Amino acid sequence: RTMLEEAIDSAMKCYSLPTTHWTLGGFSQGAMLSVETALMGQLSPPTRLILWSGALLAEKRWLSHSERLKGTAVFQSHGVDDDVLPIQTGRWLGQFLQQVAGSYHMLEFKGPHTITMPAIQAACDYE
Repeated sequence: RTMLEEAIDSAMKCYSLPTTHWTLGGFSQGAMLSVETALMGQLSPPTRLILWSGALLAEKRWLSHSERLKGTAVFQSHGVDDDVLPIQTGRWLGQFLQQVAGSYHMLEFKGPHTITMPAIQAACDYE
């Protein structure tokens, strides 16, 4: 998480990007790292969080910092045939996020542990 935060902070400074309006996202372990960073990080919480095929990892710890996501719009997608992170793990993450995020949308799709073009398009369209 620290290395990711340093990279984000460096990019924001290098390109004069706003530190209060930004998007964070990832796939699989990157999705879980994105949630961890949004909740536990030193940067201001992202405005948008995009999660492809993630899972709920540290519910108690994350819940204790959940107020950070009040203003965050969360988009999540997960394949119902995922044999790496079964769909139920994504659903548990989704149930958590529905309770704490500013807004939330889940797209389940027929497929394995992947990112589909419809999921990319839906993530782009979600606000």
